Amino acid sequence: LMNAAVAQGVEPAQIAQHCDSVSLCFSKGLGAPSGAVLAGRREFVSEAWRVRKLLGGGMRQAGVLAAAARLGLQQAEETLRRDHDNARHFAEGTSG
Repeated sequence: LMNAAVAQGVEPAQIAQHCDSVSLCFSKGLGAPSGAVLAGRREFVSEAWRVRKLLGGGMRQAGVLAAAARLGLQQAEETLRRDHDNARHFAEGTSG
């Protein structure tokens, strides 16, 4: 979602506006060590929460991870734009 938003020059909400639910991994491109967020209708998120607990998912003392995720989101556009530029340069250098 974040990569697509940066590539298109739009806000993530514009891309996700027609979706029933959205998940965002904070470690893929955003630099956090782990973590994700799930957004959707209340019933959907409640069921996901229940299933997560049923399967043993959970985390204690997640503040440090939340801080890393927040920083990643604050710097997402700059970081991902740099990643896109690096990927473009790499592709240009390897195509022959």
